[in-house]
Amino acid sequence: MKAIRTIIRTWLLPGASVLAYTMLANHDYASKIKKAAESNSLDAYSSSDMLINARRLQPPTCSQLATLVAGNSAPMFRELMFFVFVWIFYYTFIHVLYYAAGWGIRQLFKLRHPTASNLKLSRADQWKQIRHSESAFPMYCLVPTIGDVLAHHGWSQATSTFEECGGVVQSVANFFVYMFLVEGGVFFVHYWMLHKWTWGKRNLNHDSHHQYVFDDEMTTWSGFAFEAIDGTLQGVPFVLYQFVVPVPKPLTVAAGASVGIWTLYIHVAEPALPWPFMGADYHSVHHIYNWFNFGLFTVLWDYLHNTLRHPDEATRKFTLATKQKRKDLKELHQMWSKSKST
Repeated sequence: MKAIRTIIRTWLLPGASVLAYTMLANHDYASKIKKAAESNSLDAYSSSDMLINARRLQPPTCSQLATLVAGNSAPMFRELMFFVFVWIFYYTFIHVLYYAAGWGIRQLFKLRHPTASNLKLSRADQWKQIRHSESAFPMYCLVPTIGDVLAHHGWSQATSTFEECGGVVQSVANFFVYMFLVEGGVFFVHYWMLHKWTWGKRNLNHDSHHQYVFDDEMTTWSGFAFEAIDGTLQGVPFVLYQFVVPVPKPLTVAAGASVGIWTLYIHVAEPALPWPFMGADYHSVHHIYNWFNFGLFTVLWDYLHNTLRHPDEATRKFTLATKQKRKDLKELHQMWSKSKST
């Protein structure tokens, strides 16, 4: 059984990625690139008057704004402006999501659970977490920006509509495959690159996020408080697998927004969710032990890698003992990194 699990956890993600690309992807890149070029040229605005008269009720796209600013005579400058406008969109998007969802979740706790530990953090410490997050936002936004720029030119498997992906049923099926691979990719980054790999642990500074350990030290604001390169790497699978599985753009945007809200939720310690979800209670275990429960939405990849630990009585006792006599992150890592899940 141990040998079978080792084979599965070693080859499941790369094998599933190759299989998904072979069976689902559109391999006719020449046609995709040509179609994208034709669509982009039709979508362009050559003057501000054209912008004003064409779509009074619909905002212009980043591509249209780039063409309007740069014109058609300077393709390199137009590409640069397109990149800048897409980055601005995501930079705005992440701020709206972070503050609106973060505030909303806190209000729910104030209404339904006003004694929750995540509401006890001082205002000064909350601002520290917000500044920590803000320092990383510019780099976070580079990943979806690069993905969108490449998709704009036909290199990605992402589609503009459900019809281009084969209809609603096929799109939803592809989306589940996409999220399965994304979960595996996030687990790989979180477990192997940030916790297990010696160079990564030393240089990618995931410990800056793990300074928030207990439920009364974490809030929604700590959910995005990573070292910039650390948080950016964990977002890469969401874009990477758009080059493997055809998924409509509305679903990939929904996935990005959902993981943003999910990340805020799992850093407030409660409420628990039913199996197989890797809810806030499981993620709290990850912070308390500085190990275990590396997954994103579900317990699947932790189960396969024998790193799943349940929030049980033993965990509660360890938490109390560690609060009384605090251990540093290095000590916790040495204690648990070679242990088995329970």
